[in-house]
Amino acid sequence: MFFLVDIGVVVITVWTALYTFNFGRIAARDGNRRGAYGLYVLALITLLFPLWLYFFRPVR
Repeated sequence: MFFLVDIGVVVITVWTALYTFNFGRIAARDGNRRGAYGLYVLALITLLFPLWLYFFRPVR
């Protein structure tokens, strides 16, 4: 049961990061470079922070 929840968390995290990254690509294409860089950083944080918490938290 917990395995399915873990997979669900990873899938939702990756999906959100990809959506944010693609929105950054759209912003860059429209000429909003500063916004695109911010969205790329947000996508990276969205992907890495939950995975870091998942793998390195002391108690499961």
